[in-house]
Amino acid sequence: MLSLPGYYVLTRKRWKIDKILEFAEKYNIYIQLVIINHGQLSTWCDQEWDDNPYNIKNGGFLKSPNEFFIDERAKSLFKNKLRYIIGRWSYSPYIFSWEILNEINLVGSERDFYKRIEVEKWFKEMAEYIKGIDVYNHLITGHYTILVDNKIVSESVDYIITNAYYDFNKQNLSDFLRYIYRFNLKFKKPLFVSEYGGTPMGSSVENLKRDIVIGLWYSFHLPFASTPLFWWHRFIDEFNLFYLYKIFFDYCKGIDRLKMPLEEENINIEGYGKNQLFSIGIGNKFFSSFLLCDYSVLKNMERKDFPEYSGIICFLKNKKIGKFKLEYYDLEKGKIEEKEVFTEENGDIKIEMPSFKKWIAVKATFYGE
Repeated sequence: MLSLPGYYVLTRKRWKIDKILEFAEKYNIYIQLVIINHGQLSTWCDQEWDDNPYNIKNGGFLKSPNEFFIDERAKSLFKNKLRYIIGRWSYSPYIFSWEILNEINLVGSERDFYKRIEVEKWFKEMAEYIKGIDVYNHLITGHYTILVDNKIVSESVDYIITNAYYDFNKQNLSDFLRYIYRFNLKFKKPLFVSEYGGTPMGSSVENLKRDIVIGLWYSFHLPFASTPLFWWHRFIDEFNLFYLYKIFFDYCKGIDRLKMPLEEENINIEGYGKNQLFSIGIGNKFFSSFLLCDYSVLKNMERKDFPEYSGIICFLKNKKIGKFKLEYYDLEKGKIEEKEVFTEENGDIKIEMPSFKKWIAVKATFYGE
């Protein structure tokens, strides 16, 4: 049953949010709470405008979703809703942020509506209103499915989130992640990919498995604020792929990116087959982490047979003179080897790689002169 704008009752949905926050506290999970999903204000993409109580056909007073962003009564009523939400749930430290509106580029009654200045002004007004009433100063964000450069991302949000869907026949996930990072550098704000996994329609099983792995490990080696969030969550459960996250979690233990300044670093690769491998790495004088991948993993993975690489040697430069612990991880099998190595007099480290297929990651950590 629809309720008229401005009337808020204790429905099951509100009870669900209470329970979700209880579970979040129990399991130490932080929630990015979406206040409006795009469909509520769209007539052309995942349209839910026909069910919106603001719609004049449902007893409301707006003729189109476009009016939601300019009508003063609609803005006043939405502020009342924000006040209710913040009054009821802002107590929780497990609310990570308020996502005012998701997939902003999909709202309105025409495809380019999101580009209109009214949307920017509306978002700014609502963000400022939240900041004025939320005494706990939660972060604020909004979400586009595409890369944009406007006042919402440059001024109104505290951090940037976007999607990373792609067509593997035209591009690959690693290049697209790097492009997303570089595009958003100018805003000087924390950034992460909040939705990815093949195309918006999905992909084959093998390609989606590949995307989980590349998404986690490649983005870790770029200055993203978080790992990307895989959209097809049921896929992970149905194919029991939680172990991929456990391997990544084990690798990340002890790496505090807030306290450890890291920069991109080049990895010099030597050995037979080196031209078939690509690398990405981050580090400083006391630490390095890098990833080696067969270029073929970026293509169609179905029925793919990968060669074994042996005798590959990697070189790191400008490291602290002393002893480093090396930890090698297969991205699908976990930790495969651990040993120590000493830097050379010029600060270089020579790292002999064990035999591997497809991909491998290495941590080098200084632990003694």
